[in-house]
Amino acid sequence: GNQVCFAWHAMRGSLSALLCVLVCTVVATALLVSANEEQHFHTEQSSNFNVGIGTYDITGPVQGVEMMGYAMLEQIAEGLNLRLRARAYIFEANGQRVVVVNLDSCMTMQSVKLMVIERLRAKYGSLYKHDNVMITGTHSHSGPGAYSYYALYDISSLGFSKENFEAVVGGILASIDAAHNSMQPSRVYVNQGKLYNSNANRSATSYLLKPESERAQYPDGDTDKDITVIKIVGMDGSDRGMITWFAVHGT
Repeated sequence: GNQVCFAWHAMRGSLSALLCVLVCTVVATALLVSANEEQHFHTEQSSNFNVGIGTYDITGPVQGVEMMGYAMLEQIAEGLNLRLRARAYIFEANGQRVVVVNLDSCMTMQSVKLMVIERLRAKYGSLYKHDNVMITGTHSHSGPGAYSYYALYDISSLGFSKENFEAVVGGILASIDAAHNSMQPSRVYVNQGKLYNSNANRSATSYLLKPESERAQYPDGDTDKDITVIKIVGMDGSDRGMITWFAVHGT
């Protein structure tokens, strides 16, 4: 099935990414099932739970555009290595829907969210709106920038790129459309465990300056080792997809 990896910035993630972590965790625990401490998936399931899954290309311009996140004028894309995608999941339970979209990009922008909601409203009415659509990114620095309405984010890109903006917005909408059209009864499992030897603190000496009470919250060291996985399985037993939360700074 499709896999989505939500890679969170370990030091100072954007406000939108932090919000998505908090809200998605609530969705996972409140609407689905509670995670236990054992290292296997729950056998609990919801018979009245519908899930839709969709993905679409958001690559945009592949040459001559500054890559988002480096903030360096000389960090200009020169070609294509891997295409970038938006991956959308729609969860429905008890008549309520939540949309989770992950992008192969540094972050989502308010400009993108506003336009996506505006176009969703034009097509679906009040079904999808600001308070039930969450859009975030893997925090990859290897995708084009220049899609924010804020000058601070576009300075190093030497301005706004309508071409890239439309590629991102259009791809998100297409992925949500695909998820909307693939809604079907599914079993949803959630589990949490530890993942070691996979992330590192980029400023370990500075971390030691934090209060001991704060550092005590992470007994595994100076990084968060918790990994949370939501697994979606079709009623026929086939794997449909997974969503993963883990604190690592992807580039």
